Amino acid sequence: MDKILTNVATLGKIGYSRFMPGTMGAFIGTLFAYLLFKFCDRLTILLISGGLVLFAICACSAAERAMGTKDPSCVILDEFAAMPLCFLFLKRSSIIAFLIGFLIFRLFDILKPWGIRKCERFRSGLGIVLDDVLAACYTNITLHVLMYLIRNCVKADF
Repeated sequence: MDKILTNVATLGKIGYSRFMPGTMGAFIGTLFAYLLFKFCDRLTILLISGGLVLFAICACSAAERAMGTKDPSCVILDEFAAMPLCFLFLKRSSIIAFLIGFLIFRLFDILKPWGIRKCERFRSGLGIVLDDVLAACYTNITLHVLMYLIRNCVKADF
């Protein structure tokens, strides 16, 4: 079972990519989030997002245990699972908003502003996933503010 969960936690071979695996996981998560928001209602999105985060905690814990390494860089399910959280409760969600959200998320995930690094101290999958969940929350707040400013100050809509 750990082998299956490890395969899921690395998104198959994608996590072993030499080209920025975390960014790849977040990008694929952004595509997934875009489709989720395009075809599902808000309650379904919320339930899938929450379930995905809980599943990611379990899968990332199993992968960490199987690999014998704390927060292995090839485990990218955490980035994937956090991406839908970046876009929760937005009134409109265009492809531009998703691309901006992806970039903001990666910025927060790399720079790790207040609180995010502390989340990594939690053990196992909880620590692996929680820092990305907090980065997604920061991204969500930033997107809401940006969209408000653009709509009300610039009078544009995206």
